[in-house]
Amino acid sequence: MRFRAVLCALLAAVVAVTAVGPAVVYGQPGTDIDQAASPIDSADAATTIAIQPRPNGDARLRISTRFALTSTNETRAFRTIAREFEESANTDPIPTFRRAATAASNATRRPMNVTNVNRTATIVGRNNTSKNDTGRLVVAFTWTNFARQSDDELIVGDVFNTSQGTWLPSLTSEQTLRIETPRGHTIDTSPIGYTNRTLVWKGSRSFAPGEPRVIYDRTGAPLQPTTGENPNGSEDGNGDTGPFAAVPPLVVGAGAIVLGAGVVIVGAYTWTRRETDGDGDTPDVADDDSGSGTTPATAQTEAGTGASAVATADEPDDEPPDDELLSDEERVERLLERNDGRMKQASIVDETGWSNAKVSQLLSAMDDTGRIEKLRIGRENLISLPDRDDETV
Repeated sequence: MRFRAVLCALLAAVVAVTAVGPAVVYGQPGTDIDQAASPIDSADAATTIAIQPRPNGDARLRISTRFALTSTNETRAFRTIAREFEESANTDPIPTFRRAATAASNATRRPMNVTNVNRTATIVGRNNTSKNDTGRLVVAFTWTNFARQSDDELIVGDVFNTSQGTWLPSLTSEQTLRIETPRGHTIDTSPIGYTNRTLVWKGSRSFAPGEPRVIYDRTGAPLQPTTGENPNGSEDGNGDTGPFAAVPPLVVGAGAIVLGAGVVIVGAYTWTRRETDGDGDTPDVADDDSGSGTTPATAQTEAGTGASAVATADEPDDEPPDDELLSDEERVERLLERNDGRMKQASIVDETGWSNAKVSQLLSAMDDTGRIEKLRIGRENLISLPDRDDETV
């Protein structure tokens, strides 16, 4: 398969997110993308769109496209793709998402902002060979005022609206949408059932304007910021310290590399071609790029994973909640934090008392959304928080 076909496949993997107009195909004449041959089979690509709302109404979005790399040639080709993503100015999707935020802001009358951007490519090795690698292309960013606040409720839904319908009309057969529950809240109303405080839509389906719609009820006192208010939403007391704050580094054998991968969601550009500048008065969306940038191509410790409790103004030294009040994912994260950020999967089974099947399914889901990293060592799975990958090449 030629390199152009791989890029087209990546666009197709996310085009349903914003497909309202003609697609822009990277790799066509006039772009910086090389036409070198690539053996990667795009049919093996799968995309997860994970949304983590925050108590203040912001949300962290993480779009991850994964490839099964079944040979040394495929792994080598993926590295080439990652370099092209990093080096080509045509692969930056953030201006497109700022336009989407502008359209949603116009529809909802809430000022919105896209900030704190991370773009990376990762390879996770399996069984110390190049025949069972997984390549992952990731874009993560914060979308401010994503949810509407009403008394003790947070409402996700109208943010998907535009003046022409919705920027999320459908999912493809290889896409998964995950919406998590913000800290200090419970799900009050949802269109589908949920597991571990997370709603999951998997495979082909369509959404009407304003869908999916989820209402969350606050379960305690409002969480107060621990630092000054930041208009960019990066230091709001619920800042980028959750599971999507850091994108895991690239792990290959004994080492780790981080490469840029902004093109994961460039298919979003297809929607903006339908949007015009004449939609009337539109709340401004900041163009400040100070919080964005491509992760350097050397592994470094990513700070701030885990959903740590934020102290209230009256009781700054509150004890962390009992395990019974935590979701299953939060219990795993707490266990890892208590064990220096790294445990064997069998030890997690022993500590929690859960079945092997439940732990395996839970850890796979957490790995998909970047909350933990799984590494196969011999016959054991080593589970770690994303900021524990400290070996470099």
